Amino acid sequence: MTFRESLGLTVKDFANRVGIAPSAISHYEHFDHLPSCENLIQISKAFHVSTDYLLGISSDTASTGDIMTLDLSNISKDDIELLSAIAGFLKGRHSDDGIAEEPMTCNDRLKKLRKERALSQSQVAELLGIKQRNYSNYESGDVRIPIDSLITLARYYNVSTDYISGVSSIRKPFPEK
Repeated sequence: MTFRESLGLTVKDFANRVGIAPSAISHYEHFDHLPSCENLIQISKAFHVSTDYLLGISSDTASTGDIMTLDLSNISKDDIELLSAIAGFLKGRHSDDGIAEEPMTCNDRLKKLRKERALSQSQVAELLGIKQRNYSNYESGDVRIPIDSLITLARYYNVSTDYISGVSSIRKPFPEK
């Protein structure tokens, strides 16, 4: 049973909720294509589950990026922005799940993790089995990082895919099933 089926949604309903073409959802479910990092994040946010869970590397569905949903239908846009800023601040101050950091994009997070280990782009590229120029394009944001490379780096750096992809600012260790 697919994740979509476990929610009781049709391909069309799932695609509409996520904002991805129904044909793309079908391709993912039949393993014809892997979702891009961006589409994986969209699915994760739409259903409040972790990217690690969606990739099958964790049985924990909890997203470290979006823990609860509030009904904000009668609140002004300015107040929603204020609440969002306050929630982000508090999340960073009171995290028991790991070390909370400033939000970053996937490419910025890749660069930060590499530099923390004092690695060159060539060394990381070798780990991924690609050329240095290709890896450089991931860090610059010119090319999307493939899902298999995202998982390899999450495992190597011992962080969640939510953390690398920028869904979460909490540095949780790579999940062990």
